[in-house]
Amino acid sequence: MRKIGLLAAALTLMITPAMAGDAPAPAVNGKAAQAQKIDPARLAAARKLLEVTGSDKLAEQMVHMMVPQIANLLIRAKPEKKDEIVKILRQAIQDQTKPETLNRLRDELARIYAQEFTTGEMKKIIAFFETPEGRKFVQKMPAIMAKSQRAGIAWSREVGGKIIDQARKQAKAQGIDLGGGKK
Repeated sequence: MRKIGLLAAALTLMITPAMAGDAPAPAVNGKAAQAQKIDPARLAAARKLLEVTGSDKLAEQMVHMMVPQIANLLIRAKPEKKDEIVKILRQAIQDQTKPETLNRLRDELARIYAQEFTTGEMKKIIAFFETPEGRKFVQKMPAIMAKSQRAGIAWSREVGGKIIDQARKQAKAQGIDLGGGKK
């Protein structure tokens, strides 16, 4: 569950304005990322970009968003132990979100940004986010993302249902019974 949460946080952190780079650093994974040398100025620009977009704090926000879901999952297993489970969960959150853990994620994200954008590109993006419009964008983004997620879920349910209905009808016309159709 923790790995899924960290993956979700990392993916969310990468959802910041993306611009095609003319010469991004080559992307690498895992231990190779640690070995790759990235220009310190480029890495500093990446850290600044994370800061001005609020992405450097997003991991903490993601943890707090995950807590109710994790709590519900654990409590469902043993509802009679709710108080104990909440206490255990609080301790686990505190243990797993220490500054060094969050800093490791921030450092890795900075490396990712540095691999995808040139220093010049990041400086231009940072300049935008330091404008009133850029700050407003950062401020509004959590609400926009939440509303977009709800709209996406509603759309996918509607379209997904229509796709299933159409596929069932076409399959039935070809003699294939997929079951589950409307009766």
